[in-house]
Amino acid sequence: MKKITLVFSLLFITVFAIAQTPPIPVEKAFKSKFPSANKAYWENEDSNQWEAEFRINKKRYTALFSSDGKWINTEGEIDVSDFPNALSKEVTAKYPESTILEVCKIETSKNETFYEAKIKTTKGKRKVFMKDDGTFVKSMLK
Repeated sequence: MKKITLVFSLLFITVFAIAQTPPIPVEKAFKSKFPSANKAYWENEDSNQWEAEFRINKKRYTALFSSDGKWINTEGEIDVSDFPNALSKEVTAKYPESTILEVCKIETSKNETFYEAKIKTTKGKRKVFMKDDGTFVKSMLK
C-alpha cells in the first residue's frame, strides 16, 4: 500500500511540475526582464496568463505575463522607509493612529505605479491600494 501511495504521490508531483512550466516565450520574456532573479516558481493563472514568484536581493516579487510573453505587471516588496512620504501622509490622514506594516510597489505595462500598504488600525488590519499620486484605489479588511 505504501508503494502505491508513493507512486501516486510522485506521479502527482511530476504532473503538477509539468503543468506549471510556462511556454518558452514567457520564460524568455522573464529572463530578459529579470536577469538577476533567482529561481522562479510558476503558476498558470488561466489559459492566457502566467505568474512567476521569485526573489531579487532577498526581496519577494511576483510578475505576470501573458502566454505570448508580454509582461503585464510586477509586484515587489519595498521597505516601509521607501514608501513615498506623501503617500504615507495620505494613509495617516485617512486612517489616524494606523501603523504601516508592509508595502508593495506595483508597476504595470501601461506605465502605471500603484502601492499596496498593509496597515494596522484600531479596527484591525487593512490593505490599502493607492496610485503613486496618492489617490486611493481601494481599501479592504484583511
